[in-house]
Amino acid sequence: MAEINLIDKLLGAEPASEITQKVNIERFGEFTVRALTAEEINKIREEATRYEIKGKERKAFVDETELGLLMVVKATVEPDFSDERLLKHFGAKTATQCVQKALLAGELAQLTQAVVAVSGLGDDDDELIEEAKN
Repeated sequence: MAEINLIDKLLGAEPASEITQKVNIERFGEFTVRALTAEEINKIREEATRYEIKGKERKAFVDETELGLLMVVKATVEPDFSDERLLKHFGAKTATQCVQKALLAGELAQLTQAVVAVSGLGDDDDELIEEAKN
């Protein structure tokens, strides 16, 4: 019986990518971020992965700054950091550059924490949270 109840709950659940949260950034007002799915987080990790070559060895590492920026860019619904007007205003070529130029470090951290929370990443995900904050 519990199995059917759980299936019913899953069938009635809102898709993860449609779960949103409002974040008040004092300087600007209300931003909207959405949850990131596991698949999206994996793609973001891949995109933020860099390689270091020493001799014949190639080591992969996650660029923590890039990871946090990409999480914010992919999860922010409003404003759209890839909006041409924003890019032009901040002299940015990409949405990640726009985020870096538009937001103070604390504002970026506030958005990152909201993305982590709305995505269901909790205390067990300390490593990802720390990476995202940096």
